[in-house]
Amino acid sequence: MYKIQFYKTSAKKESRRAYKLYDSRYILDTFKAGLDDDVFIRCLDSDRVKIYDDEMEEIRRKQAESDELDRKIGLAAKTNNEGQELETAGDIAGAIAKYEENILPDTYFTLKPYRRLCILYRKAGDYDNEIRVIETCLARPEWNKKQYAGSKEHTYFADKLTKAKSYQSKSK
Repeated sequence: MYKIQFYKTSAKKESRRAYKLYDSRYILDTFKAGLDDDVFIRCLDSDRVKIYDDEMEEIRRKQAESDELDRKIGLAAKTNNEGQELETAGDIAGAIAKYEENILPDTYFTLKPYRRLCILYRKAGDYDNEIRVIETCLARPEWNKKQYAGSKEHTYFADKLTKAKSYQSKSK
């Protein structure tokens, strides 16, 4: 008896939710990143799928987040590549400027610009900027994520910071 009441109540609540029917192919092609498993399976089961308005808001939000992440990754890769090309061509100042663009707080976190800047500043004997770059890197919140927690990369930058500070004190 309880289960029957539960399902009836659930069905009544569900019938009050606003929804639209969408073409399954459109949903699968347009919102790849935003779909949860339930909606994805419903799209596979039929040509037309019922998606509630609150579900569609969440799907659009997740898709927008994914699109923004893709944009940031693409921009970071492009800027890193431009920095590498400038460095190869011998334009160290231009390379430093490009790498500096990729360590701003709102950019996608990748270790390459930090590594290259450390090397370029160390070669130039600019220990103040090297220390600034390393401290900026170690202050990024991404270090708290699972793939970086306690990683050898974190240890690498911590060791570089210690060395840079010792070189800085020797040069003064």
